[in-house]
Amino acid sequence: RQEISCLLLDAYDLSFRYMQQAGRLCKTVYIDDLEHFAYPADLLVNYTCNTALARERLQKDPSKKYLLGMRYAPLREEFSGEGIPIREQARQVLITTGGTDAYDMTAGILEALSGYPYLKKHAVSGKFSQNTAVLREMAGRDGSIQVYHDIPDICRVMKACDLAVSAGGGTLAELCACGVPTVCFAVADNQLPGIGTYAEAGIMMYAGDVRQDREGVIKKAAEYVELLAGDNTKRKDMGSKGKQFVDGKGAWRIAQEIAKLAAGSD
Repeated sequence: RQEISCLLLDAYDLSFRYMQQAGRLCKTVYIDDLEHFAYPADLLVNYTCNTALARERLQKDPSKKYLLGMRYAPLREEFSGEGIPIREQARQVLITTGGTDAYDMTAGILEALSGYPYLKKHAVSGKFSQNTAVLREMAGRDGSIQVYHDIPDICRVMKACDLAVSAGGGTLAELCACGVPTVCFAVADNQLPGIGTYAEAGIMMYAGDVRQDREGVIKKAAEYVELLAGDNTKRKDMGSKGKQFVDGKGAWRIAQEIAKLAAGSD
């Protein structure tokens, strides 16, 4: 029987008892961004971009080790490369609105951008989206729209674009790592602290919370896209700040710390 020296846990529905029992068998590492309770793990990873808030909530037990902030965003290796070139005039825009697109934002944003035929719209339909057929119908009528469904190589599409419109969540870290200037919006409470940090740092432009005003968010997102498309200075600044904020090497850093923990070293 093979012995396990270290167990990596990454799920929202784990109980205190489960984690405690696992910790009696081996060292444990937990990746989380909700801070539901005092996690009984040896190493805690919280890569939300609001590092100050994460530190305040998490660093209460000096016996545990913490990896906090976007230095530890666990992105795939392809996101650790160079950022995109910033062109004089934007021609390609990515639209990605989450795995379900519960608020039908992709179609709404595409409709709002229909008056800009010079922009090629790359619309990503998530794995659980119910709106893919509608998006493909729109693409059939408008040659400036290209639809992707549940694609495995999103990094390639991101790097082909000059700017993006995206829902909050882990996708924002990927866009930062690619250096893509981004207009973002919120669809859930746990996205708000991170989005606020991105916006305050000038990394992204925030169009609002869809749950409060869907039409207003769509209108503002389209306005921001128009502004950014013709302002390469603004896009250069945002892309540079994003790449500095998320360099794409977080998974390597986490792996290094897990190896130390498994080996019993500090």
